[in-house]
Amino acid sequence: MTMIHAPTWRKITPGTCERHYRRKPESGVGERAAVARVLLDTGPLVALFKRNDKAHRRAVGWFSRNRADLVTTHAVLTEAWHLINPTARKNLMAFAGEALLVPELPGDAVRRLARLLDAHADTPMAYADATLVLLAHELGELRVATIDVEDFGVYRTEGKKRLRVEFRRDRRRARLSERPTAGACRAAPRARRAPRAACRSCARRRGRRRRAPPRRRS
Repeated sequence: MTMIHAPTWRKITPGTCERHYRRKPESGVGERAAVARVLLDTGPLVALFKRNDKAHRRAVGWFSRNRADLVTTHAVLTEAWHLINPTARKNLMAFAGEALLVPELPGDAVRRLARLLDAHADTPMAYADATLVLLAHELGELRVATIDVEDFGVYRTEGKKRLRVEFRRDRRRARLSERPTAGACRAAPRARRAPRAACRSCARRRGRRRRAPPRRRS
């Protein structure tokens, strides 16, 4: 299977991710140079072009930092096409034509995909996921950018190899987003309220109430 290196993109910002893509200048490196590749699933692609997606900011940051060639399949593009807004579909196809590698699957792909789907029937495996797993075996590339961490953690290639999941959520940001907002514990039902303060603002408010008045000097 012949591969043509796709251009990498220098910067994608939240305000321009759907409209402007600035290509990185050519480095002049020959085809023999080793180029990192990452398989691209539907989730990050949809999050990039769907601004109200909860993973949109994470997708913008990941695509901005990525310097590897992005490889995907026609099934993934078809799935992403149906999951985004019709107004963003033109931008998706422009991005796919300039920044993605979409190689053709081998001639016996249908038979091999059927075996993969049957082997992972308990998960179950989506057809687009099966095309990525098959492509991972063909290219010898096990890194995949996906939001479906649990499913791709179960999938195995035809050579029984485990895939390495990219595009993981930042644990520090996840902890910050899960912190209760100001006044959250006051708005919660009294029966579910914890004995201690659930947020800092309520803790300070309760501390002011319980604080004894200062003594007057004689």
